[in-house]
Amino acid sequence: MSLRRILPLWLLMLILVLPAPLVAQTELPAPLGVTVSDYADVLGPEATEGLTQELLALRADPGVEVAIAILPGLAGYPGDGDIAVLAKALFNQWGIGHASRHDGILILLALEEAEVRIALGAGYAPVWDGRAHRIIETFMLPLFAQDDYAGGLRAGVRALDQYLIRPHAEGVSFEDSPAPPQPWSGAGWLDFLVFVGFMLLGGSFIIWDRRHGLGDLLAVRRPCPQCGKRGVVLEKVPSFAGRPGLVRRVCPSCAWHQDRQTPAEVDGHDQGEGTRRDDGGGGGDSFGGGQSSGGGASGRW
Repeated sequence: MSLRRILPLWLLMLILVLPAPLVAQTELPAPLGVTVSDYADVLGPEATEGLTQELLALRADPGVEVAIAILPGLAGYPGDGDIAVLAKALFNQWGIGHASRHDGILILLALEEAEVRIALGAGYAPVWDGRAHRIIETFMLPLFAQDDYAGGLRAGVRALDQYLIRPHAEGVSFEDSPAPPQPWSGAGWLDFLVFVGFMLLGGSFIIWDRRHGLGDLLAVRRPCPQCGKRGVVLEKVPSFAGRPGLVRRVCPSCAWHQDRQTPAEVDGHDQGEGTRRDDGGGGGDSFGGGQSSGGGASGRW
């Protein structure tokens, strides 16, 4: 008896046009710890311990959870080979970062695809994605290309701390935070001149930000503008309980003085200078429940 006589025509046509059964996807792995999850076993005990200590230091100060995951490849995992999709899924299932600040970071490596992803928590504005990409390009990919995964991860973690984690944790705006150097592209003098220009611009911002302190330093070395005698001194009254502080330049000879207010304290810290500490979230052996909205950056080596 023919197959056509057994099955209705429409069912036979449906069977013929259906694609081959999809391979069942692997479930997301559980973290091997709150720091390094090396599922590919490429780091070794010494490198793993070194990275673990650096990540634990970040959990203590400034209180930001950063996790590293290394997979042999992306095949079989959710995302159909898209490392950004998989990184977001892992991030949210593990709950990396503080539950209210959503400031966690996941570094995901896929060795077979030679791809890395820095996934940022939902607390980071999209402008920080570009900073993550610069860190990947400048600090991580050159070492990954030499199969130095431990070195690339170590350089990436330290660059994240300096150029992204700490400025964001301390409330420094993206525009006022230090930018990592551009990866050297071989364009020679053009790259060098651009780099020098950024350095000069950054130096100008630093000088402008510290102009009052420089002015105070010069004032005590110059003669008094009223009597012409040297010996101008500084008298400082710190800010307290929401009231601004005071810096007074005083001439002991003629009593000339000049006053300048300093920022008032807010919650025990001067405005713009408070450092956030972890005030909850995950304990020493768990993540804090943070989530990611998909922000971050990727790169290939």
